[in-house]
Amino acid sequence: MNISKYLAEENIILDLKATSKTEAIAELVEQLVKSKKIEAADELIDAVTAREELCTTGLENGIAIPHPRHGQPHILEGVEIVFGRKKGGLEFDSMDGKPSNLLFLLCAENDTSHLRALARLSRMVKDAHFRKDLLAAQSAEDILDLFKKAEETLS
Repeated sequence: MNISKYLAEENIILDLKATSKTEAIAELVEQLVKSKKIEAADELIDAVTAREELCTTGLENGIAIPHPRHGQPHILEGVEIVFGRKKGGLEFDSMDGKPSNLLFLLCAENDTSHLRALARLSRMVKDAHFRKDLLAAQSAEDILDLFKKAEETLS
C-alpha cells in the first residue's frame, strides 16, 4: 500500500492554524470538506474525537495520527489522508509527553484498508530522517515527493 496514493496535494497543510488537539482535528477534517472528499465534517470529527477518548493517537517523536476507530463507509470511499504540519507543535496527549508537529488524519471506507494504511504510515514515520525532511519541506509537492521516495525504500 502506497500512502502517496491517498495523500493529495490539496490535502497537505504546511502551516496548521490550530492551537489545540480539538482544533487540529477539526482543521484536518475540514480540509477533506474543502477538497470535496467528504460532504460534511461533523460526523467525522465526532468519530475521530470518540477514538481519541479511548486512547490518544499522539505517538512519539512529534507524530499524531488521528483517525476514527473503524472504517467510515457512510462518509467516504476508499482511503483519505490529510497531512498537517505545526512547526512549533501542539499538545496532543502524545505518548512521550512532547508536542506533535506532524499530524496525519487517516480515514478509510473499511477496517481492512484503515488498518493497512495505519500500519504503513506508522512504519514510515518511525524514520527520523523522514520526519526531519517532512518538517523541512517547502511545499506540498515536496511532501508528496518525500512519501514517494520513502515508499521506494520500503517496497
